[in-house]
Amino acid sequence: MTRLTRAESQAQTRERIFESARQAFARIGFAGASIDLICEAAGFSKGAFYSNFASKEQLFLDLLAQHMAREVDELTQVIAAHEDAGGVQGAIDEWLLALNSDADWSLLAIELQLHARRHPVFAAAYDELHRSHRAALGKLVGRL
Repeated sequence: MTRLTRAESQAQTRERIFESARQAFARIGFAGASIDLICEAAGFSKGAFYSNFASKEQLFLDLLAQHMAREVDELTQVIAAHEDAGGVQGAIDEWLLALNSDADWSLLAIELQLHARRHPVFAAAYDELHRSHRAALGKLVGRL
């Protein structure tokens, strides 16, 4: 069996923490999901958490950034797979339906919005992620 590099091991750790946090935030909310609970569910210590994230808020923002990057990648693939406008429109409609059917992500999006409304420092980073995301999506749509 091949031993993982440090970067590969850290990427796996981050992914497991992301998945644990995603489930916890959707199930019991941002405030209810402690770092201890997230780490326990992921099978890691708090040390592993803090070697990857500065805080629970940073994890929350990184989770959002990861989701937004995935959206841009998926939409890029959807657009690239179709040559005619009708095909692209239908494929985008299907993609949006699938995106909107993710109940856990819908709950996370609400949690993010609530936290941003209540915490101005978090809101600044949250708003910047949204600006970047809108710009990336705008570039994709602008190419149509």
